[in-house]
Amino acid sequence: MKQVNPMGIRALSSFVALPLLFIVLYLGGMIVYFAAMIIALIGLYEFYQSMEARGHHPAYIPGMALTVMLYLPPAFQIPVRFVGLGAFLMLGYILINYLYSRGQTLIDLALTLFGFIYFPLAFFHVCLIDQLGIPNLVWYIFILAWITDTCAYFGGYFWGKRKLWEEISPKKTVEGSIAGVVGCTAITAGIAAWLNPEQVLWFVPLAIVGSILSQIGDLIASKIKRYTGVKDFGAIMPGHGGVLDRFDSVIMTTPLVYYFGVLLTAAAG
Repeated sequence: MKQVNPMGIRALSSFVALPLLFIVLYLGGMIVYFAAMIIALIGLYEFYQSMEARGHHPAYIPGMALTVMLYLPPAFQIPVRFVGLGAFLMLGYILINYLYSRGQTLIDLALTLFGFIYFPLAFFHVCLIDQLGIPNLVWYIFILAWITDTCAYFGGYFWGKRKLWEEISPKKTVEGSIAGVVGCTAITAGIAAWLNPEQVLWFVPLAIVGSILSQIGDLIASKIKRYTGVKDFGAIMPGHGGVLDRFDSVIMTTPLVYYFGVLLTAAAG
């Protein structure tokens, strides 16, 4: 029986997923909120599943409810104060549940909250970026992360000799990491010259910092997987793994791009 080419599956999966991402980002508005919420919920579920593989018992329902409370109100233009109230009530429920639960440990409670902060809260900055109203800014979340990943892969493939952090990610090399930063900076500057020509110079430091942070995000995810003993967080994207496997480097670039946008807005004003 002929074996299926993993690279072919990976390419096909990207061929389907990337156009969907482009359509969602292009349309913007409420569609971005709902798409981001779905991604956040799947990512949180994958995180909790990986922790269960280690023997922990995070509270799924409160974590998921917190995520919905974070994403839904802005989509319907509900005032922020109600978001805070909902989050406070859900946090109270989590703590009371811990108080009365006999099977849940303090570590389980911490992992429930950490999982929410690690992905849904960080990824929520996609929605905040959409609210800034800066043309094309949201694209840089993925440009920084995925161009870095691609350049680092080919840099490591052709020139990689020294291991970057073998205990966490054996395949990553110092040369690949440097290629990721250099390639990301050059390509991002080129894209900025096309999409945001008046602020090109602003995007050079963003690319450098974003490339470094995206690689840190990748390493953090790798360390979590080594701790839990899972190979992939999920299997929703054939050839790529789960949502967290595909978005691990985006976790760090999303808040960065948002606060970069805030700085850009302040400078323009």
